[in-house]
Amino acid sequence: MTMQDDLQVRPFDFDRTFSFPPRESARQYRRKTDAAELAREAEALRGQIARLQQNHEEELARTRTEAFEAGCNHAHEEREEAILSAVDAVQASLDEFSERYGELRAQAEADAVEVALVAAETLAGRAIAEEPGGAVDEAIGRALSQVARGQEIEVRVHPELVEEIEARIAQRQSEDRRRLALIVSADAGLAPGDAVLKWDRGGVNVDAQSRRQAVLDELAPLMAQTAD
Repeated sequence: MTMQDDLQVRPFDFDRTFSFPPRESARQYRRKTDAAELAREAEALRGQIARLQQNHEEELARTRTEAFEAGCNHAHEEREEAILSAVDAVQASLDEFSERYGELRAQAEADAVEVALVAAETLAGRAIAEEPGGAVDEAIGRALSQVARGQEIEVRVHPELVEEIEARIAQRQSEDRRRLALIVSADAGLAPGDAVLKWDRGGVNVDAQSRRQAVLDELAPLMAQTAD
């Protein structure tokens, strides 16, 4: 078969209709050349950019504010925890100091009472040694203030003190207009400085135990506080 055999002559269809896709208006592809319109579009773009910039700055400021507040809150919480811990430590120290102070105060008061008692007994003993008739004379003065005028009072003392007590009574009588009915007698059973005073409705013992009790009575309030 030859090439000529493959070629076939066909008549051209002059009545055939060709279709083309719709063509858009050329105006859409036309570059804008109106200056006023370009200016408006540029202004709109600048406004849009300004708004975007403003929104960005506002968002950034808000983020910074939130971050700062979060940091402040965290620092505040840590500070409060530190303050609470410090307050607890100070309170514990104060409690310990208060307890220790109470113990030291109680001990100091107890020592003070003991020292005062020893000092009082020492002074009383020294007074008896230096002036044995002094305590008896004081007791006579107290008894005279309690009894009626002219009331007879018996004064018993150690024999060594009879003369001294009589001299003291004479001195009192010279200073008092009323007659002092004081009768002095010796009692070897009494220690020097001790005495027994008696009258119709009462009496008093002057001895070391009584003086000690008098000291204890004076110190009783302080001793009670120490015990508490």
